[in-house]
Amino acid sequence: MAIYHTPLYTTLKSKKGSNELFMQETWEQGFKNWIPIFDKHKFLVSFENHEHNFKRTKPLINNTYNECGTTYLG
Repeated sequence: MAIYHTPLYTTLKSKKGSNELFMQETWEQGFKNWIPIFDKHKFLVSFENHEHNFKRTKPLINNTYNECGTTYLG
């Protein structure tokens, strides 16, 4: 399992402004660096934070539904 602050699978659209570029870079780096590790080591769940609402993805491998993938909770 993993736990981290900025979500890879967000439920909110980024607001325009100075934070938008930071968020885009954070997502790109997460998808490039973290998701391959989660997939390779078959993480069951990933706890994402920052947003003040609940979300749950289907199990994902390489950003695609797979019963053996990681479920992202936030």
